[in-house]
Amino acid sequence: MDHVWHLPEPKPVVVGPGAVEQVNYDPNPQPKPGTVEWTKAAQQALDSNSNLVTTIADNVKPTINGTKAATQIDADPDQRIKDAREIPKSLRDKFKEAVGKGGTEDILYAQRLGTVANSLPGVTRGILSAKAAFERGDQIGGSAAILDICAAAAPALGVLAALGPEGAAIGALFSVIGLIIGAFGEKQPSVAEQITDVLKELNAEEQMVNLGAIEHSLDLRNKDLQGVYLNVAEALKIEVNTLERAHEFEVAMKAEFFQALSQKFADTISEFQRWQVAAWLKNEKKQHYRQWPEVLALWCRSYCDLVASNTMFNSSIDLAALAKKAAYFDQKYIVLVDKNGKPTINVLSGERKETLHGLCTNILALAKAAREHSENANKVALDILEAITPAAQKWGMMVCLRRSDNGMFFIRPQESKWIDRTDARFEKLAVAFDTSGTSGTDGFNPPYHCFVRNETSHAYFRINPETYAVFDKREGIARTEGATDMCVAELDKGRADFWVGQAIGNNKGGVVHYSYAGGQVQEETVFTVPWPVRFVRIAAFPGLAHPAIYVGHDATPDIWVHVKAWNRPGWSVRSPWDRYSGIAVDSRYVWVFHPGGFACATHASVLKTVAGAKPQWMEYQLPNRMLVRLWDQRGQEQALGVSGRWKVDGGPETASMPPLKGLNFLSPCDDGTISASIVLRHAEFNVSLGPGRLYWDAKDNDYKPWTATFAVDAKAGKMAVGEWTPIEVGGGNVSVREMHKVPIGCWPLLDSLKTKLNFKAA
Repeated sequence: MDHVWHLPEPKPVVVGPGAVEQVNYDPNPQPKPGTVEWTKAAQQALDSNSNLVTTIADNVKPTINGTKAATQIDADPDQRIKDAREIPKSLRDKFKEAVGKGGTEDILYAQRLGTVANSLPGVTRGILSAKAAFERGDQIGGSAAILDICAAAAPALGVLAALGPEGAAIGALFSVIGLIIGAFGEKQPSVAEQITDVLKELNAEEQMVNLGAIEHSLDLRNKDLQGVYLNVAEALKIEVNTLERAHEFEVAMKAEFFQALSQKFADTISEFQRWQVAAWLKNEKKQHYRQWPEVLALWCRSYCDLVASNTMFNSSIDLAALAKKAAYFDQKYIVLVDKNGKPTINVLSGERKETLHGLCTNILALAKAAREHSENANKVALDILEAITPAAQKWGMMVCLRRSDNGMFFIRPQESKWIDRTDARFEKLAVAFDTSGTSGTDGFNPPYHCFVRNETSHAYFRINPETYAVFDKREGIARTEGATDMCVAELDKGRADFWVGQAIGNNKGGVVHYSYAGGQVQEETVFTVPWPVRFVRIAAFPGLAHPAIYVGHDATPDIWVHVKAWNRPGWSVRSPWDRYSGIAVDSRYVWVFHPGGFACATHASVLKTVAGAKPQWMEYQLPNRMLVRLWDQRGQEQALGVSGRWKVDGGPETASMPPLKGLNFLSPCDDGTISASIVLRHAEFNVSLGPGRLYWDAKDNDYKPWTATFAVDAKAGKMAVGEWTPIEVGGGNVSVREMHKVPIGCWPLLDSLKTKLNFKAA
């Protein structure tokens, strides 16, 4: 590096949930609706997505067997699943009918069917994620997955009402979604039971009463929802063409029952809005309590329960079929039949038609009001989440290596001291959540897996996030001669996977995979690259069955990318500069950095280069004040660009300023924060070389830890970074060589909830 970076700082941008780019995103312009190209592309997308219903059905049946969902939510769940299997054929047939006729209305109809089909991948991912999470006791992940199911199904709920009579065929899908939510939801322990001990310690009896009221209200409402589904579903099957059937229909659709239910729906949401725990979470004095993460997690999980209940309510009533039944009673004459089904001279009276028509329209109105109540509550919940996000970010834990002696220590940004663990010395470390085997409130603040490397081998241990205690330590679990870098990847059912960059045969670079479980290590050479490995980073994210592996070297502008599931050796991706000094990843972005700044690109943008696309890098330049400080002979600070000779750390004299060390290590975190080790150069103008030989005497030994928030607008191709804050606690600064931040344990749930509510509010 032979120059000093100096670029204007970016202006902040507003980022919505749409900024998260999916791996299967198609960057090509879409054909105009109604054209042959559009029809072909839409048909292919419809066929591909609708086939996922089979996956949904196959995973739902073993999940609901023996649960309350099978016996209470639906009288005949097997029939519902069987009906759902017919959805793909029904979707295809209706689509072909629509586009075959032509005309604007038919094209719109086909587009609505496409909306339903496009919701299926999200529903499927949510089902598989929820099933896997609850099987391993991960309630945080399970709750987030239920929320994903609800969010994926939501756009199609409105479409169902717009499809008219044909939409009844798709109603089976939503009844299956109701089964899923009920089956998964009942596996979660009672929120009131989980939070009792936490809130008792905080002397928060009032919050406890409100929590119990909300939990009780949700339980009662969900039981009533089961009755709603059965009553309305059975009533809509009744062909009202006799006085007896008219009476049967009226009883099943009793208006008072639904009015009471709607009031209970509104009351539950109002109780949540008045929930004092939200105010407790927003109180800055309470945000330092050790129980704050558990209370936050339970608040988020409770709201997930509310969202799931609302979705089940909306998916339980087939609005299209209900509207059709209302139109039936609006006919001028409804001829009655005799016991043999033959028409008679009698007709249903106008008064009776008006009553039955009113029952249908009342329920339609109640369903609309329920959705409005949900939207209002979601806005309140979103405001609460936005207000407490900064506090949640400060609860993330940083694990660091000290530059002076390679000692390990911990810190949280809001705490007042470093937690020192200098009894061990390490060259590298990697940290990740340990979500295996956690249940109850333990799952809301899980311990961390930590892999560390010394000169000859790796060690493994876990870290208690509350006490910083190190436990379950295993020494020498894997040989690492020649290792250069390491990282932790996906964790599953007690297994922790990590990757190490090592030289493999003939001095070629390679990446070795270690799978650690139950004290045993299995070793596998994953792949080799054509140059020495300096950096290794792994990212697992929705859309791929296997993680993406990124490998780099600071002597090349390229990053090697490998995805095992794609059955190819890998390919090279160009970074935004001729050289870079490190790679980092989080669940959404790939990062590269050099001494003066960093850049990120979505995983989707990088992975699409396999087909020849170019990655969309978004760059950021560090402020000069974080890189170098200059003082002249009078003690006044000077800006960069002053002339003079230089000596850095007692080294040789140079005619101009040597390159800055600058950004030494970068750790982006899923909670929207960046942690960094940045070398700040201090320089003073000196006269010790003799008369007329003034020079700048500089020191590059201040490896300062910093943190900042960031936001990315991938669609606009912009990244904004907030104000940088030096991490100085306990009366001074610690020189940091390497640092890794892990977010608060409930962050996946909080982030999922906030993203979905943001989407709803947009």
